[in-house]
Formats: sequence, C-alpha cells, structure tokens
Amino acid sequence: MDWTWYLFSFKGRISDAKWWLAILILFGWLVFLIFTSIAVARIVDDGDTVIDIGFRATFTLMSRAAHHSLSPSDTISLVANLLGMPVLLWIVFATSIKRLHDRDRSGWWIVPFFVLPNFSEDLMHWLPHSYLRPLLHVAMLILWIWGLVEMGFLRGTQGTNRFGPDPLDKQVSSVSPPHWDQMSELEIAPHIGSPPPAMHVKRGHD
Repeated sequence: MDWTWYLFSFKGRISDAKWWLAILILFGWLVFLIFTSIAVARIVDDGDTVIDIGFRATFTLMSRAAHHSLSPSDTISLVANLLGMPVLLWIVFATSIKRLHDRDRSGWWIVPFFVLPNFSEDLMHWLPHSYLRPLLHVAMLILWIWGLVEMGFLRGTQGTNRFGPDPLDKQVSSVSPPHWDQMSELEIAPHIGSPPPAMHVKRGHD
C-alpha cells in the first residue's frame, strides 16, 4: 500500500476498514506526542508537569503566549501542538475525505461531520444564555453521529464512481474462489473400445 497517498492525499477512495486503521494510527501519534512532551517537560521543568495536547489547547496556549509569558510546561505543550497537530489534522482530513469519496460524497461534507461538532463550543459563545444553545448541542450531536456512521460503518459505492474505482474490488477478487469451468475439465477422448459403426470385421470362411 502507498502510505503517502493513504495518509496525506485527498484524491481517491478508501474503505471503512482503512478509515478505522487511520483512526488507530492517529491515536498512536497522539499518544506519542503526549508521552514525548511529558518526558521533555520532566527534564526541563522541576515542578509539576502539566501537558495540554489538542486542537483547542493550541489556540488557548497561543492566546496565552500573546498576553504573558508561558511556564516551561506550557511552552513544551505549545511546541508539541504546533508540530504535531498539523500532521494529525492533515491525516484526519485526507483519510476522511477519501472515505466520503467512497460514499460518493463531496469532501466538503467534512465541515458538518467534523469541523462544526469539534468547534461547537466556540459557536456557543455567540449565543450566551440563549434557548438556541440546547438545540445547537443536539444538532451538533446528530451531525457527529451521522458522520461517524457514514464514514465508519456504511459500504462505499459499488464499482467506479466520480472519485475513482471501488477500493474493495481487488479485495473481493482476491478472496473469492476461482470460477470452475466444468467444460475445460472434460477431455474428449477418441472412442477406441469398439470399431466405428461403418467398419465391419470380416470373418474367415471355413
């Protein structure tokens, strides 16, 4: 498998199994970032080590750094976020868009399925003490569940669609048993047990 295309390209299609594999890879990358940051922070900072990794943490730390100095742990968290989150976000978008292509959907569906639910808290600040906030929470939850079902559980378009060939075609052909052609197994052998009907055996005369 072409891992560069699989993790970083926005073109083509992938199956639901490949999408779940990408989620597992992203989880491993996130764990690596956290443990690496903790190890570095314990070396640099003698005090309590608090590491904050995540999309929201990146903006929070950048805003905090713009107004006052950061602690060593905060600085390490900011560096880890700036180095790790773009890679994580790119893989999320690349694999999810290819999965949407497999469902014959435009990549722009990533906005209601992923972007809006993950930044719904920021949208809430625009509606302080409003009766619309509970409705917005429910709407974001519905979009998130819909996107999870679409990308994680539903089969893609069978055959080639506008985004490329079916990623399961080769897999299906590789596991299905070969077709048995019965006629090719039959061997037509000449009839040699008895003489042809046009031939007669002459008997001698006494």
